[in-house]
Amino acid sequence: MSFFGIEVAPGEPAYFRPDDECPCVRIKRAALIVRGDTIEDGARVLVKCRIAKGPPHVLASLIPGRLENVELDVTFLDDTRISAEVAQSAAAAAAAERASKRSR
Repeated sequence: MSFFGIEVAPGEPAYFRPDDECPCVRIKRAALIVRGDTIEDGARVLVKCRIAKGPPHVLASLIPGRLENVELDVTFLDDTRISAEVAQSAAAAAAAERASKRSR
């Protein structure tokens, strides 16, 4: 098993495609990254996923200054798109681990 982090910037989704070496990805945490002080008070940042060509699902709802990270335990076995709908200059990060066949 290997650990990594990805940053999902506004309009720049991250993609995961399983293969023989990495058959799944497990998202463990979502955290808000705020650049500058341009986010409005109470603005909400939604971290979403879309599996294959299905509908989007909200993984986390982050609020600057109130709820800036959330623990998750979500595993994806199919093609997955992770995105963030953010207001102004913020981004969301996800900490994940990749399970390889050797770690099973």
